[in-house]
Amino acid sequence: MTTGNKRLNYTIQYKLGVLNYAKVHGNRTAAARHFGPPPTKKMICSWQLQEDQLKTAKKQKHNLRCPAPSWPELENAIKMWVIDKRNTGIIVSTKTIINEAKGFAEKHGNQNFSGSEGWCYRFMKRHGLSTRTKTIIAQIMSADYEEKILAFHRFVINACKKTSFKLGQIGNMDEIPLTFDVPSNKTVSKGLNQ
Repeated sequence: MTTGNKRLNYTIQYKLGVLNYAKVHGNRTAAARHFGPPPTKKMICSWQLQEDQLKTAKKQKHNLRCPAPSWPELENAIKMWVIDKRNTGIIVSTKTIINEAKGFAEKHGNQNFSGSEGWCYRFMKRHGLSTRTKTIIAQIMSADYEEKILAFHRFVINACKKTSFKLGQIGNMDEIPLTFDVPSNKTVSKGLNQ
């Protein structure tokens, strides 16, 4: 039967204060007595084992859950790529981050990199990035958009040559109300609260 005790959590700054008190006053028992019953000797002992990690972590956090990234050079390169794209006004979605990361991993021989959505959201959290609704209406076109248009025209002409379609049969294709590359309403950017 439970006694109704609620589990408490402590900031890393508080844990380091308790550890410092234990060092100054000699032992864990003195620190447990001074700070009260919730931080027990056992808790202080586990904090002492984690002391090096606690010193390097953010002091406002409560735990050490976020591990170091498995591919730090990949993440640094992708972060710089995202910042560069956002500075030029180009929309960056999570899918484009994943595709860019997979390309980078392939180029640099990281065979174990999967590039899942979970990785992308953890990457964004580690680097202070978040998805935001875009506030600027016009999208800046990519540098090679003219080449893409010409390539599409070549594709249509080649498709007409290979099949029995005539150009007159697909003449209204430019009047379709939707574009083929619909810009997303969300983009990834540096968080304001970070």
